[in-house]
Amino acid sequence: MKKAAIAAAVVAMMGGAPYAAAWAQDGFDTQRQQSAKQPQKSAGAVVRDAVMKNWSMAGEAPSPPRVRIRFNLHRDGSLNGNPVVETVSDDPRFPVFAASARRAILKALPFDLSAYSESYEDWKEVVITFDASEMESAL
Repeated sequence: MKKAAIAAAVVAMMGGAPYAAAWAQDGFDTQRQQSAKQPQKSAGAVVRDAVMKNWSMAGEAPSPPRVRIRFNLHRDGSLNGNPVVETVSDDPRFPVFAASARRAILKALPFDLSAYSESYEDWKEVVITFDASEMESAL
């Protein structure tokens, strides 16, 4: 098999045209190294996914079924200060709902954000809106 045919086969296996230019310029090893350096998710998605894995509601959701919580992180992914509940509600179910969201954040700590250290300024402050209606639709 000729080198051009092998290159075309590798490019096709990797997903086609987006990889063709990188292959032609640098070869497979450089492309693989660049892909390994780039995280697949954003830092925000990593944090949100970790928190949502730890969130469970007890009882019925308040009305409206949302709570917004703000918190800050150190570079190592640990908590810097206390999470602050920004949502206000008169619903008697709200304190339990907000506490469950806050607990999910604390259980998820520390976040593994070492791949995102260069963009620390972008993710040092996090705001997550917990929405019970989204949780119920996922069940």
